[in-house]
Amino acid sequence: LETPEESKIEAKLWTKFLTPISDLSKIHPAVVYLKDRRIPRDKWNLFWYSANFKDFIEQMNLDAHVPNGPRLVLVETDRFGNLKIVIARAIGQSDLRYVTLKLDEAYPKMFGLSRLDFTKPVTIVEGAIDSLFLENCIAPLDSNLTSYTKLNLGINKPTLVWDNEPRNNEIVNKMRRAAKLGESVVIFPDSVKGKDINEMVLNGVDVASLINNNSYSGINALLKFSTWN
Repeated sequence: LETPEESKIEAKLWTKFLTPISDLSKIHPAVVYLKDRRIPRDKWNLFWYSANFKDFIEQMNLDAHVPNGPRLVLVETDRFGNLKIVIARAIGQSDLRYVTLKLDEAYPKMFGLSRLDFTKPVTIVEGAIDSLFLENCIAPLDSNLTSYTKLNLGINKPTLVWDNEPRNNEIVNKMRRAAKLGESVVIFPDSVKGKDINEMVLNGVDVASLINNNSYSGINALLKFSTWN
Protein backbone atom coordinates (compact mmCIF):
# COMPACT_ATOMS: atom_id res chain seq x y z
CA LEU A 1 0.00 0.00 0.00
CA GLU A 2 1.10 3.55 -0.71
CA THR A 3 1.94 5.75 2.24
CA PRO A 4 0.55 9.31 2.37
CA GLU A 5 4.15 10.58 2.02
CA GLU A 6 4.67 8.64 -1.22
CA SER A 7 1.31 9.80 -2.53
CA LYS A 8 2.12 13.45 -1.89
CA ILE A 9 5.23 13.14 -4.07
CA GLU A 10 3.15 11.79 -6.94
CA ALA A 11 0.45 14.43 -6.45
CA LYS A 12 3.02 17.22 -6.69
CA LEU A 13 4.26 15.86 -10.00
CA TRP A 14 1.04 16.29 -11.95
CA THR A 15 0.16 19.61 -10.31
CA LYS A 16 3.50 21.02 -11.50
CA PHE A 17 2.37 20.67 -15.11
CA LEU A 18 -1.12 22.17 -14.76
CA THR A 19 -2.36 25.61 -13.72
CA PRO A 20 -5.01 25.91 -10.98
CA ILE A 21 -8.13 27.78 -12.05
CA SER A 22 -7.59 30.17 -9.14
CA ASP A 23 -4.36 31.37 -10.80
CA LEU A 24 -6.14 32.43 -14.01
CA SER A 25 -7.64 35.83 -14.74
CA LYS A 26 -11.39 36.39 -14.62
CA ILE A 27 -11.48 36.77 -18.40
CA HIS A 28 -9.44 33.65 -19.17
CA PRO A 29 -11.35 31.33 -21.55
CA ALA A 30 -11.24 28.47 -19.03
CA VAL A 31 -12.75 30.66 -16.29
CA VAL A 32 -15.35 32.05 -18.70
CA TYR A 33 -16.32 28.49 -19.64
CA LEU A 34 -16.90 27.54 -15.98
CA LYS A 35 -18.99 30.66 -15.46
CA ASP A 36 -21.01 30.15 -18.64
CA ARG A 37 -21.78 26.55 -17.69
CA ARG A 38 -22.65 27.69 -14.14
CA ILE A 39 -20.33 25.12 -12.59
CA PRO A 40 -20.72 25.43 -8.77
CA ARG A 41 -17.86 27.49 -7.33
CA ASP A 42 -17.11 24.89 -4.68
CA LYS A 43 -16.24 22.47 -7.51
CA TRP A 44 -13.81 24.75 -9.33
CA ASN A 45 -10.91 23.23 -7.39
CA LEU A 46 -11.43 20.06 -9.44
CA PHE A 47 -10.53 21.92 -12.64
CA TRP A 48 -7.10 22.85 -13.94
CA TYR A 49 -5.79 24.45 -17.10
CA SER A 50 -3.25 23.11 -19.58
CA ALA A 51 -1.83 25.48 -22.20
CA ASN A 52 -0.95 22.42 -24.29
CA PHE A 53 -2.47 19.13 -23.21
CA LYS A 54 -0.11 17.09 -25.39
CA ASP A 55 2.85 18.56 -23.49
CA PHE A 56 1.19 17.58 -20.21
CA ILE A 57 0.80 13.97 -21.40
CA GLU A 58 4.47 13.84 -22.43
CA GLN A 59 5.64 15.41 -19.15
CA MET A 60 3.68 12.75 -17.26
CA ASN A 61 5.21 10.00 -19.44
CA LEU A 62 1.75 8.73 -20.33
CA ASP A 63 1.21 6.44 -23.30
CA ALA A 64 -1.62 8.32 -25.01
CA HIS A 65 -2.05 10.08 -28.33
CA VAL A 66 -3.80 13.40 -27.79
CA PRO A 67 -4.05 16.58 -29.88
CA ASN A 68 -2.13 19.78 -29.26
CA GLY A 69 -3.85 22.82 -27.86
CA PRO A 70 -5.18 24.33 -24.66
CA ARG A 71 -7.65 22.36 -22.54
CA LEU A 72 -9.68 22.69 -19.39
CA VAL A 73 -8.73 19.65 -17.29
CA LEU A 74 -11.13 18.00 -14.83
CA VAL A 75 -9.37 15.57 -12.50
CA GLU A 76 -10.33 12.63 -10.33
CA THR A 77 -7.86 11.74 -7.59
CA ASP A 78 -7.83 9.30 -4.73
CA ARG A 79 -7.92 10.57 -1.14
CA PHE A 80 -4.14 11.10 -1.21
CA GLY A 81 -4.27 13.29 -4.33
CA ASN A 82 -2.96 10.69 -6.76
CA LEU A 83 -4.26 11.30 -10.27
CA LYS A 84 -6.66 8.57 -11.43
CA ILE A 85 -8.88 10.00 -14.18
CA VAL A 86 -8.35 13.01 -16.44
CA ILE A 87 -11.08 14.60 -18.55
CA ALA A 88 -9.76 17.34 -20.83
CA ARG A 89 -12.13 19.67 -22.65
CA ALA A 90 -10.81 21.64 -25.63
CA ILE A 91 -10.68 25.41 -25.28
CA GLY A 92 -11.29 26.67 -28.79
CA GLN A 93 -11.52 24.70 -32.02
CA SER A 94 -10.65 21.00 -31.95
CA ASP A 95 -11.71 17.87 -33.82
CA LEU A 96 -11.75 16.09 -30.47
CA ARG A 97 -13.74 18.13 -27.92
CA TYR A 98 -13.20 15.76 -24.98
CA VAL A 99 -10.30 13.47 -24.07
CA THR A 100 -10.83 11.03 -21.19
CA LEU A 101 -7.89 9.09 -19.75
CA LYS A 102 -7.97 6.48 -16.98
CA LEU A 103 -4.48 6.51 -15.51
CA ASP A 104 -4.88 3.64 -13.08
CA GLU A 105 -6.38 0.44 -14.48
CA ALA A 106 -7.16 -0.79 -10.97
CA TYR A 107 -9.22 2.30 -10.19
CA PRO A 108 -12.98 1.98 -10.91
CA LYS A 109 -14.24 3.93 -13.93
CA MET A 110 -16.40 6.16 -11.77
CA PHE A 111 -15.84 9.89 -11.52
CA GLY A 112 -16.44 11.38 -8.06
CA LEU A 113 -15.88 8.14 -6.17
CA SER A 114 -13.19 9.51 -3.85
CA ARG A 115 -15.59 12.25 -2.65
CA LEU A 116 -18.58 9.95 -2.14
CA ASP A 117 -20.27 9.70 1.27
CA PHE A 118 -21.54 6.12 1.50
CA THR A 119 -23.78 6.98 4.44
CA LYS A 120 -25.93 9.31 2.31
CA PRO A 121 -28.19 8.69 -0.72
CA VAL A 122 -26.19 8.33 -3.93
CA THR A 123 -27.11 9.59 -7.39
CA ILE A 124 -25.49 8.28 -10.58
CA VAL A 125 -25.49 10.31 -13.81
CA GLU A 126 -23.73 9.83 -17.13
CA GLY A 127 -21.29 12.73 -17.31
CA ALA A 128 -18.65 14.12 -14.97
CA ILE A 129 -19.74 17.74 -15.31
CA ASP A 130 -23.39 16.82 -14.72
CA SER A 131 -22.36 15.08 -11.48
CA LEU A 132 -21.02 18.38 -10.10
CA PHE A 133 -24.51 19.87 -9.88
CA LEU A 134 -25.88 17.21 -7.53
CA GLU A 135 -25.03 16.25 -3.97
CA ASN A 136 -23.19 12.96 -3.45
CA CYS A 137 -23.19 12.13 -7.14
CA ILE A 138 -20.88 9.99 -9.29
CA ALA A 139 -20.60 9.29 -13.02
CA PRO A 140 -19.31 6.27 -14.98
CA LEU A 141 -18.56 8.63 -17.91
CA ASP A 142 -20.95 6.76 -20.19
CA SER A 143 -24.55 5.54 -20.19
CA ASN A 144 -23.82 2.30 -18.31
CA LEU A 145 -25.22 3.58 -15.02
CA THR A 146 -25.76 0.09 -13.61
CA SER A 147 -22.03 -0.67 -13.89
CA TYR A 148 -21.75 0.17 -10.18
CA THR A 149 -23.20 -3.29 -9.41
CA LYS A 150 -20.20 -5.02 -11.01
CA LEU A 151 -17.64 -2.79 -9.31
CA ASN A 152 -18.62 -3.86 -5.77
CA LEU A 153 -18.39 -0.30 -4.48
CA GLY A 154 -20.72 -0.79 -1.55
CA ILE A 155 -23.36 1.58 -2.92
CA ASN A 156 -26.87 0.74 -1.75
CA LYS A 157 -29.92 1.58 -3.90
CA PRO A 158 -28.68 4.64 -5.80
CA THR A 159 -30.89 6.82 -7.99
CA LEU A 160 -30.02 6.43 -11.67
CA VAL A 161 -30.35 9.51 -13.87
CA TRP A 162 -29.87 9.00 -17.58
CA ASP A 163 -29.71 11.92 -19.98
CA ASN A 164 -33.10 13.19 -21.10
CA GLU A 165 -33.25 11.30 -24.41
CA PRO A 166 -36.66 9.57 -24.67
CA ARG A 167 -36.13 8.88 -28.39
CA ASN A 168 -32.73 7.25 -27.94
CA ASN A 169 -33.43 3.51 -28.13
CA GLU A 170 -30.17 2.57 -26.40
CA ILE A 171 -30.93 4.80 -23.41
CA VAL A 172 -34.57 3.72 -23.26
CA ASN A 173 -33.60 0.03 -23.25
CA LYS A 174 -31.08 0.57 -20.45
CA MET A 175 -33.69 2.40 -18.40
CA ARG A 176 -36.20 -0.40 -18.98
CA ARG A 177 -33.74 -3.10 -17.90
CA ALA A 178 -32.82 -1.12 -14.79
CA ALA A 179 -36.49 -0.66 -13.87
CA LYS A 180 -37.10 -4.39 -14.25
CA LEU A 181 -34.14 -5.09 -11.94
CA GLY A 182 -35.73 -2.92 -9.26
CA GLU A 183 -33.39 0.04 -9.62
CA SER A 184 -34.58 3.54 -8.78
CA VAL A 185 -34.70 5.44 -12.07
CA VAL A 186 -35.56 9.03 -12.95
CA ILE A 187 -38.15 9.51 -15.70
CA PHE A 188 -38.21 13.15 -16.73
CA PRO A 189 -41.58 14.71 -17.59
CA ASP A 190 -42.07 15.82 -21.19
CA SER A 191 -42.15 19.46 -20.07
CA VAL A 192 -38.49 19.44 -19.02
CA LYS A 193 -36.20 21.26 -21.42
CA GLY A 194 -32.61 20.16 -21.65
CA LYS A 195 -30.80 17.01 -22.75
CA ASP A 196 -28.72 16.68 -19.60
CA ILE A 197 -28.39 18.06 -16.08
CA ASN A 198 -26.18 20.99 -17.09
CA GLU A 199 -28.60 22.09 -19.82
CA MET A 200 -31.46 21.90 -17.33
CA VAL A 201 -29.52 24.08 -14.89
CA LEU A 202 -28.88 26.61 -17.66
CA ASN A 203 -32.62 26.60 -18.34
CA GLY A 204 -33.32 27.51 -14.72
CA VAL A 205 -34.46 24.07 -13.53
CA ASP A 206 -34.06 23.03 -9.88
CA VAL A 207 -32.50 19.69 -10.77
CA ALA A 208 -32.37 18.33 -7.21
CA SER A 209 -36.13 18.78 -6.77
CA LEU A 210 -36.80 17.52 -10.30
CA ILE A 211 -34.93 14.29 -9.61
CA ASN A 212 -36.50 13.84 -6.19
CA ASN A 213 -40.02 14.26 -7.61
CA ASN A 214 -39.50 12.01 -10.63
CA SER A 215 -37.69 8.99 -9.19
CA TYR A 216 -39.49 5.66 -9.49
CA SER A 217 -38.74 2.10 -8.45
CA GLY A 218 -40.44 -1.28 -8.44
CA ILE A 219 -43.91 -1.54 -9.95
CA ASN A 220 -44.23 2.26 -9.97
CA ALA A 221 -41.21 2.52 -12.24
CA LEU A 222 -42.57 -0.06 -14.65
CA LEU A 223 -45.98 1.59 -14.79
CA LYS A 224 -44.52 5.05 -15.29
CA PHE A 225 -42.07 3.77 -17.86
CA SER A 226 -44.82 2.14 -19.95
CA THR A 227 -46.82 5.37 -20.18
CA TRP A 228 -43.77 7.57 -20.70
CA ASN A 229 -42.23 5.37 -23.38
